[in-house]
Amino acid sequence: LKALSIIKELNQEKVYDNPIVTQVNSFTKFYIAEKYHQNYYNNNKEEGYCKMVIQPKIEKFEDIVAWQEARVLTNMIYTFCRERVFTQDRDLARQLQRASVSTMSNIAEGFERGNPGDYARFLAIACGSCGEVRCQLYVLLDQKYISQSQFETLFSKVSQVNRLIQGLFNAVSRKRQS
Repeated sequence: LKALSIIKELNQEKVYDNPIVTQVNSFTKFYIAEKYHQNYYNNNKEEGYCKMVIQPKIEKFEDIVAWQEARVLTNMIYTFCRERVFTQDRDLARQLQRASVSTMSNIAEGFERGNPGDYARFLAIACGSCGEVRCQLYVLLDQKYISQSQFETLFSKVSQVNRLIQGLFNAVSRKRQS
């Protein structure tokens, strides 16, 4: 069942704090919905559920969860780069800071352009910046600038941000195609 594989993947990726617990059953008989439920969304776009759940509007980039988490990541990076170990390698610290700032900046800039094509392009750039941060974390670990525990904490956060941006990218890309 595809649903089970998706649940397994979400649990393995630790998208949520706790594992998804649900029961998935095969159906044996298909029941056609009542006539008033057919094409429900198109017939009820202004109703509460459709307006508030199906079609929520993000008014400003600060409302985007991916941007909020990228901001948390950037603050974690800046806090870490203030440590004494970076007095020896300021170039690496600055590059790490620029990559994390680039992540949140590209989410915001793409959103503000108001064009789904531009938005998708800037989200792809933000994903690339997340990759750059992850790569630099390996350099930090290999040079013994950070402990394994610090690496895992930062790596976990940047991976979460990357998943959020990728999900947003997929949603924007689907919207562009429809």
